Amino acid sequence: MQSSSTVLQKRELPKLMACMTKSSLETFRTKALFSMAFLDSSGVRRKRRALHECLIKELKENGFSDAAEYLQDLIYDNIQLVNEDEIGIVVDLRKRKDYLEHISDQLQKAEEARGRAHTKKECLYLLNLALFYAEKEKGILWLAEKFYQAAIAVGSQYLVDGGRLKAVCKYHYGSFLLDKFPGADPEEAFVVLTEVRDSAMGKVVFFISLNLICLRIFP
Repeated sequence: MQSSSTVLQKRELPKLMACMTKSSLETFRTKALFSMAFLDSSGVRRKRRALHECLIKELKENGFSDAAEYLQDLIYDNIQLVNEDEIGIVVDLRKRKDYLEHISDQLQKAEEARGRAHTKKECLYLLNLALFYAEKEKGILWLAEKFYQAAIAVGSQYLVDGGRLKAVCKYHYGSFLLDKFPGADPEEAFVVLTEVRDSAMGKVVFFISLNLICLRIFP
C-alpha cells in the first residue's frame, strides 16, 4: 500500500501579481474608461434585439414612420420568401447588417425628400436602391423589383417634366425584367418597354439626359 506522502503531490502555487499602488490603480482606471465603448439607448437596444427590429424602432423614434412601415413590410415579405425557398438562395435580410443599414438610411432620405416636397429626389433615392440591388446576387433581386415599383409609383406623381422621370424608371424596370430577373414574364417586360418607347416619341434627349439624371447618387 502506498504511503500518503507518495499519493499527495505537491501543488504548484499560483503566481501572484505585484501589488498595485494607488497611482497605478488610477492610471489603470483611466485607461479602462477611455477604452470603454459608451453605448447610448440605441446602442444598448442593438445589443439586446435583432438589428431589423432596432432599425424599425429607430426610424419611428426619429419621425420616419413611413420608412419604418416600408422596412417592416420588406422584412415580412422576405420572411415569407425565405420560408418558401426550397433551394436556399433567397437572402435573409435579417442576417445582412450591411443591407439593412443601407436600406434604412436610403429610405430615411427618401422620406426626408418627400417631407420637403422634393418628389423627384425621393423617386431617385428609390431608383438608386433598385439599381444597387439589381447588381447584387440572385437571391436579393426580389428586393430590386420592390424598389423599381416604388420608384415608378413616386415618379408617376412628378409631372413637371412631362412624365420623363416615370418613363426612365420604367425603362430600367423593363430592362431589369428582361435581362436579370429570373422567372419574369417576358410579356410584362415587353409591355413596360413599349410604354417607354411610346412616351419617348418626339423627345430628342430622352435616353441621354434622363438616363444620366436617374443614375445620380444624392449625398
